[in-house]
Amino acid sequence: MLSSRFLLLLLSGLWACGAEPLRLHPENPRYFLFRGKPTLLITSAGHYGQVLHADFDYHRYLDTLAAGGMNMTRLFTGLYRES
Repeated sequence: MLSSRFLLLLLSGLWACGAEPLRLHPENPRYFLFRGKPTLLITSAGHYGQVLHADFDYHRYLDTLAAGGMNMTRLFTGLYRES
C-alpha cells in the first residue's frame, strides 16, 4: 500500500514539475479538466477490507481497472479493522 509520506512526495514532485492539477471544467462543472482535456473519473471500487488482506493482488486489480478504461481508484489510509 502507498504510505501517506509517499503520496505527499508524489504530489510534491508533480507540483515541482509544473503539472497542472485536476480542476473543474469552466464551461461544464460535471466534467474535470486534466492536461487541458475534458476528463471523467471512472472507477470500480471494492470494499476496503479486500485490500487489507495479505493475499490481495493489487497489480492484477490495477491492470483490470486499466483494461476496463478506468482511470481512478480509492486509497485507504489509516487503521482499519474487520471483526
